Amino acid sequence: MIYLFDILALGVAAWLAYKLALYGRREKNLPPGPPTTFLLGNIPDIPSKKAFHAFAGWAREYGEIYSLKLGHKTTIVLNSPAAVEAIMEKGSRVTQDRPKMWLFDHYMYDHDHLIFSSVPSKVYQLRRVFATFLNQTTAQSYLPIQNAESCQLLYDIMFQPDGFFTGVKRFTISLMFSLTYGTRASRIDTPLAALYYEAADKTNELLADRSASLDFVLILRVMPSWMVSWRKQTDCLNAQERQLTSELMQKLSSRRKARQVGTNSFMEQILDNSKEFGLTDNMMHTLPLLILQAGADTTACAMLSVILLLLGQDDVLAKAHAELDAVVGRHRLPVLSDMEYLPYIRAIIKESERLRPTNPLGFPHAATEDQTYAGYVVPAGVTVLCNTWALGHDPTLFTDPENFSPERWLDPADRHADTWPFGISRRVCPGMHLARNSVALVITRLLWAFDIKKKIDPMSGCPIEVDTLDYAEGLVLCPNKFQADFILRGRESAETIRHELREAIPQLEMHEGSLEQSDKDHIQHMRTAL
Repeated sequence: MIYLFDILALGVAAWLAYKLALYGRREKNLPPGPPTTFLLGNIPDIPSKKAFHAFAGWAREYGEIYSLKLGHKTTIVLNSPAAVEAIMEKGSRVTQDRPKMWLFDHYMYDHDHLIFSSVPSKVYQLRRVFATFLNQTTAQSYLPIQNAESCQLLYDIMFQPDGFFTGVKRFTISLMFSLTYGTRASRIDTPLAALYYEAADKTNELLADRSASLDFVLILRVMPSWMVSWRKQTDCLNAQERQLTSELMQKLSSRRKARQVGTNSFMEQILDNSKEFGLTDNMMHTLPLLILQAGADTTACAMLSVILLLLGQDDVLAKAHAELDAVVGRHRLPVLSDMEYLPYIRAIIKESERLRPTNPLGFPHAATEDQTYAGYVVPAGVTVLCNTWALGHDPTLFTDPENFSPERWLDPADRHADTWPFGISRRVCPGMHLARNSVALVITRLLWAFDIKKKIDPMSGCPIEVDTLDYAEGLVLCPNKFQADFILRGRESAETIRHELREAIPQLEMHEGSLEQSDKDHIQHMRTAL
């Protein structure tokens, strides 16, 4: 009997040893990839900062599709338009899901956050809401407040050029507050704007440092808070986010009770149609939160990247100014309908999207069924990434890909380039049209009003150089703070900005009914000087 038990024990031990030996190793028929390490797979190979550079290097080494082993999990990385089209567009039925990102999807948002949700029924419900209120047609109805807030941005930069970086961020968060809840942010340090950006910084820190480890090292999920820091940090973030949406909703509810004129904001429309969508209380928190996160951060970072990449590009600026002067003239601001006649401005924006995508590795997708591509298997259960950075920097797709050259977009562009910055196929960003309109409007108006130059060092008289790769990572890739100078293009620019802002005041006032007194005082002081 003891002999039989020993045999069974040895058999179990041998089986466990065999399974352990396979842990972290690449299975047969998977695409190739970098060599793996026992147990950990390729986890030690992925740098903690700017991992997209490593992913792009592997794309050059292993081609249009490769695989990574992250512990017991597999990630398939796509690096060519053909691979993306076959697996993520034509195969979108089986790659539209998200992998289970435990910290954000399960612990924080209970599967109710559209970016992170891995529950198909909830994704369908949430996308239905966004499709109703954030489609291409409804995006046009938001143009009046976009125009008004962009006038405020131009005025702010005209009087304080050094504040352009925070000015862009104020524009985007004020716009999203207005569109989502009907109340704007007149200053970057107004309490709710400050609360939003404090929470955004915590989100980026968690995404960059801790969230992935909870997917691979399962014991971290159950360890007490005194042993791990993620639980306390996440609970603090969750409290801040709920405070933000709660206070904004309270302002909206107070205006509705007082029967103030509505602004047709996103949440007003949700409240008016609540029975139709059947949203839970948690969804009433996560829906507007996503709009704020995607609309404020992504849009601001895209605008700041354009500004950063334009520094020192005198030829590009000269061509942009010439096009704007010919199409728009010098006595009115550009409007969105002008973009049809501004191919070079469109090319500048597309070139920035290519060189500095806000999401360089895309958001991960999950395969629910096996697929084959180029003789390799993309098995069910793996994570699939569209390697946006590698695609935009591929010399077989773009000549001299590290060079900022808007001219490359003046020829008919590959249609894939239009969707790379906003996701792929069925999980494309629902706010894409709103974001594109904001970026186009602001960049066009900044180029019309200002000559954007490198800042001059007052001591040496030389231009202050900027690092066009100095970016912070998190939910999106965003330039770290940099210096630039905004020089008015003549007296008519100042006169037009003042006039347009005065005309925009009634639109802005519609979103100022529940501002703090300090914000009202700030606005009154500024408008007195108009």
